Amino acid sequence: AYREDTDVVSKILEEVSADLQTDEVWGRRIIEPIQVMGVHELADSAVIIRSRIKTQPIMQWGVKREFFRRMKMEVYKDINPMDIDCTKTKVTI
Repeated sequence: AYREDTDVVSKILEEVSADLQTDEVWGRRIIEPIQVMGVHELADSAVIIRSRIKTQPIMQWGVKREFFRRMKMEVYKDINPMDIDCTKTKVTI
C-alpha cells in the first residue's frame, strides 16, 4: 500500500529472507541472500518493491511460495484477518 514506508518493507523482506536461509530445509536451496533492488513500480493500489533470491536450479518456485507464506505471516501477524482492506472497483453503467 502507498501508506507503507518502503525502507521498513525492505527491512522486513531482508529479515524474512534471513530467517528462511537459516531454515534446515529451505536454507540448503538458497544460494545467496536476498537482493532488494528497491521500488520497481507505482501501481494503482500498491508500491511494488523488486527483490531476488538466488536458489538452486528448479528450486525457485518452492522457495518463492515459502517466502511469500512467511512474508504474509510477518506482515499480518498483528492484524485481524477480517480487518484487511481489499481493493474495490466501482463500475457505473
